[in-house]
Amino acid sequence: MLISVLGATELYDEAGAAVHVGGVRRRAVFAALALEINRVVAVERLLGIVWDERVPAQGRAALQGHIAALRRLLPAPLAVETRDGGYRLTGDPETVDSARFANLVARSMREPDDVMASRTLEAALGMWRGEALADLLSLGFFQSISGTMRETRARAAELWAWRELRMGEGARAIAQIQPLLYDDPTRESLISVLMLCLDQSGRRAQALEVYQQASRRLGRELGTRPGPLLQDALAKILRGADQERHQGQEEGKGQEQGQGRGLVPEQRRELGQDRGHGQPRVGDGARWGRGRAADVSAAVVALPRPPFGFVGRQAQLRSLDALLEGGGAGYAAARVAVVTGAAGVGKTALLLHWGHRVAERFPDGCLYADLQGTREDAALPARVLKGFLTALGATSPLPESEQELAGLFREYCRGRRILVLLDDARGAEQVRSLLPEEPGCGAVVASRFTPIDLVVDRGAVLTPVPPLTAGEARRLLEAQLGAERLAAQESDTARLIELCDRQPLALRLAAARLALRPSWGIGDLGRELGDDGALENDFLGGLATALDATRRRLVPSAARLLSLLETFAEGEGDGEGEREIGIEQAARALRGDGGDAGGSRDLGEADGGGGGLAEAGRALRNLTAWNLLEEKAPGTYAWSGLVARYVRGLGALERAAR
Repeated sequence: MLISVLGATELYDEAGAAVHVGGVRRRAVFAALALEINRVVAVERLLGIVWDERVPAQGRAALQGHIAALRRLLPAPLAVETRDGGYRLTGDPETVDSARFANLVARSMREPDDVMASRTLEAALGMWRGEALADLLSLGFFQSISGTMRETRARAAELWAWRELRMGEGARAIAQIQPLLYDDPTRESLISVLMLCLDQSGRRAQALEVYQQASRRLGRELGTRPGPLLQDALAKILRGADQERHQGQEEGKGQEQGQGRGLVPEQRRELGQDRGHGQPRVGDGARWGRGRAADVSAAVVALPRPPFGFVGRQAQLRSLDALLEGGGAGYAAARVAVVTGAAGVGKTALLLHWGHRVAERFPDGCLYADLQGTREDAALPARVLKGFLTALGATSPLPESEQELAGLFREYCRGRRILVLLDDARGAEQVRSLLPEEPGCGAVVASRFTPIDLVVDRGAVLTPVPPLTAGEARRLLEAQLGAERLAAQESDTARLIELCDRQPLALRLAAARLALRPSWGIGDLGRELGDDGALENDFLGGLATALDATRRRLVPSAARLLSLLETFAEGEGDGEGEREIGIEQAARALRGDGGDAGGSRDLGEADGGGGGLAEAGRALRNLTAWNLLEEKAPGTYAWSGLVARYVRGLGALERAAR
C-alpha cells in the first residue's frame, strides 16, 4: 500500500519510506482524491472540502498549486489526471489502506471457515494506526468521513470477536474491543461480545461488572434498559455459572468462594435478574473499572512484530538485560532505561527485538506505545494510559485526568511484573506518568531526544545506539540482497556502507532500491548517492522525512544553526573529512559573521540578531540532545555525513525560495 488514511494521512514511496506531502491543505486535497481513487472529484467539491466551505479568492489557484505538487510527489503507478471539470487519482484501489480494509472485511463475511475469517479480519484491523484521518479532523468533511470509518472498524472488530468466541479464543479479542467502547459506550453489540469474551477467558466477575455499568449508562443517558443482545449475553453467562455451581455440588465441592465463578441469589438481584429491584449496585472498587490483582488472569502481550533482519547491538542488549537483572551499579533501583540515538539509527528495532526476547520474563504483560514525539500531534499521556489500562483489564468508564489515570495504572501494576516499552518519546514530561514504579516492572523509553531529567529523577540508565559496525552493516545488506551479490562487488559495497553512515534505515532503503533494480550494480547506486548533494532528491527521502520531523522539534536558534552547518561542510564531496564546529564559530554563524575566526565583536554579548556564546551553547546542546551533533571533545561538535547531506538539501531549498 502506498496511501494510508487509517490514522494520520500518509504517503509512501515504492521502497516503503514515508513521503512528506505538505501542509494541511495539500494533505486534504490528497486525502479527498485518495478516498475517491479512480473517480473524478469535481473542482468545486474539492474547494469546499479543503477550505471547509470558506473558499478564499485565490482558492482555485492554490488548488492548482497543490495538484501540481502532488503530481511531483506521487510514486508510480499513482497519478493525478485532469478530467471533466475535476481531478482523478488513478491507481490500484488497494493502494489505499481504507479500500484494502473494506475488501478484507467483505472477504471475511463470505468465508465459512472461522479460522480463515478470523485471520482475514485480524489483518484488516491491524492496518489501523489510530483515528482515521487524524491529521485532518479540523475540517468538517473529514470529521464526517472519520466517523463513518470508525463505525466500520467497530463492526469489523465485532465480527472478529464473534469468530474468536466460536473458536474458544475470546480472550484474544478483549484488547481490541474495549478501546472502541470509549467512542461509543452504549453500543450494545460491542458490550455483549465483550462480556462473553471476558467470561470465556475466566474473568466472569469483570464481565458482570461490564453489564452493570452498561445498564446504568443506558438508563442515565438514553432512558432505556438493556436490549435483547445484552440480556442474551447475560443469560449465557448466568447459565454457565449455574452449570459450574451445579457441577461443583455434584462433586461435593460446594460453591466456589471468592472467585466470582458462581452466583448466589443476592448477586442475581444486583444484576437485576429478580423483578422489582432497582438499578444494580456496585462495590467501591468498581468506580473506574478497578479490580483486585487476581482479576487479571492472563498476561497481555501487546507488542508489534519483531523487526526483520535484526543484526548486532550486543552491547546495547547486554545493557538492557542488566537493567532487569540488577546486574550492575544503579540498575536494580532504576529499572528504567532510555534508548537514545539519531533518526534512522535503529532505536525502534532494538526496542522491539529486546522486548520480544524478554517478554516471557514479564508474566503479567508487555505493553507498547508509539508516542509519536517528533510529530505535531504527539500522543497524549492520558490516551496512552487508557490504552494500557484497557489492555490490563480495566473497564470503562475510565477517569479523564492524567493524574487519576496514572494512579489507576500504578494500582494495576502493583504486585505484578509488567514491561512497558515507549517508542519515539518527545521528552521526560511525555513519559513520566507512563512509567511503572513497582520493583517487578521495567520500562524502556526510545527517543531521538536525550531526556536527562529521567536520569536525574528516576535514575534511568542511558543506552546510546550508535551506527552499526561495518560487519553488522554488511550482514544487514546480505539479509536483503544475498551474500553473492555483495561478494562480487566488495569495494562498492564498502563504499555504499560508509555513504549510508552505517545507519540501518539508510542501509535498508539502499537495499530496497537495489532489490527493485536487479540490473543495477552496487557501484551504480553508490555513485548516485555520492554525486547528489541532497537527501530529498534520492532514495534516502525517507530519512530526510525523519530528519524533518526532528528539526521541527528544535529550539529556534538550534534550527537556524542546523541550516548554517553547510558553511562548515563545504568542499567535502561525498561527506568525507572532518565536519566540526566550535562554540565561537557557532556564535559567529548565528550572528551572521560566517565562520571566519577573525570577527571583532564581543562574542559574549548577543546583539539584536542573537549570536552570543550563551545562545550558541544552548543551540549546540539542543542539537546534541536530539542526536544531530556529537560532542567529540569539550566545546567541539561534529555531525555525520548523512546530516551533512540533509543540511545541503536545506540550503538548496532556501536558495531556491529566494
